[in-house]
Amino acid sequence: MAEHPTFPGVPYGQEGRQGTVYKLLSEDGGQDVAMKVFRPSFRHPSLIRTSEKMLGISGFRGLRVCDRQVLSPQLEMELLSQYPELLYSVIMPWIDGDTWCEVIQERRELQEEQCRHLAVALAEILAGMEQQGLAHTDLSSSNLMISGYQAEDLSEVRIELLDLEDLYMAGIEEPDHLPEGINGYMAQYVRKDLVWGPDSDRFAGGILIAEMLAWSSPEIRNLSWGDSYFDPDELQQECNRFELMQQTIEKLYGYEAAGLFVRLWRSEQLQQCPSFGEWLIALSSIDSVVELDQPVEEPREDVVDEVQGSEKLEAIQVNPFPDDKLKESLQKARELEGRGQLTAALWEYGKLISYFPEASSLRREIEMVMSSVQQSIDESLEAEVKDTLKVRDMLRKEQITEPENLYRNVWMVTLILSVVFILISLTIYIFKNI
Repeated sequence: MAEHPTFPGVPYGQEGRQGTVYKLLSEDGGQDVAMKVFRPSFRHPSLIRTSEKMLGISGFRGLRVCDRQVLSPQLEMELLSQYPELLYSVIMPWIDGDTWCEVIQERRELQEEQCRHLAVALAEILAGMEQQGLAHTDLSSSNLMISGYQAEDLSEVRIELLDLEDLYMAGIEEPDHLPEGINGYMAQYVRKDLVWGPDSDRFAGGILIAEMLAWSSPEIRNLSWGDSYFDPDELQQECNRFELMQQTIEKLYGYEAAGLFVRLWRSEQLQQCPSFGEWLIALSSIDSVVELDQPVEEPREDVVDEVQGSEKLEAIQVNPFPDDKLKESLQKARELEGRGQLTAALWEYGKLISYFPEASSLRREIEMVMSSVQQSIDESLEAEVKDTLKVRDMLRKEQITEPENLYRNVWMVTLILSVVFILISLTIYIFKNI
């Protein structure tokens, strides 16, 4: 076991929600590994089946810790008899680097290019997971291990996801203990009803991408709350941090990226949050953004069929628009949508979608955007119809009211004249009798 760098003689361990991760050194000079020892309430036999399923995606970018094995009584009886607290502990690769939480807490200064590379790297990982129906479900700054961001060659930037025990994936049972507690990445509506599903990462992942995009700003760093940029109690509220984040992203990356952030902030359910495919498209359309041409590691062939049935897993597509004409078409559609010319924007999206096959994940993302634009058009038409009906009702009331007022005035005059006539007649009759 590795020794703690600050306290000699004490094992080096990192505390987490479910247990403690220790660093184990290889005696023969091989790769160091991590051993996660769970607290009693999280030691469950289902960890064995879950880990077997996770092996199939361990080749995906950002998911190295899915290459794991579990200490079970069937295979490690001698060891567990001596150390029963290691029951169902997990052995996995040790990931070197810094957590994004450390960067935020220390308010480390990063340049704009470093931030862009980090945001794109995270968007690639989450978009790839989204395309395969996967979700971390417990994303936060402490679950992102980053490396290579301080090197001269920023193509070496890497992000690895940690604490994947609550992973959502086909064939895995829902955990008994879903992530609880409030942090700077949990939407207000998720606090009321914890969600474990393919869209679970959309809000937290979007906030993390926004943090990375804006972290080069000194104002953002100075105003950060603690483990996250946002105070957990102010999430989805109108506040100074939200306004500064929106303005910073718009200034550095344009209205499209800022619009995704605003849409995320004002969402009322996870399905309304931008997909990670949308984030990746927006970031790839920025002229100065890093080229998304890094190769993607293929998943292990021996477990592909187990994870996705008979279908082969697609490689994660890292450059969605290699053709500049397609990128220009997307930009035009986005601009029309931003100016409120929704019908024209829908037409442009419709032309763009024809370039992608039906099974393409990017086609599905564009279809989602088209559906959102169509919904906005329908709502606008519905509002116009309602306004027209209101005007008609008002005119109808006025038409009805005018004759009523005329008749009422005539009766009032007649009544007054009748009373006057009666008074005059009565006066004449009295004088005559006198």
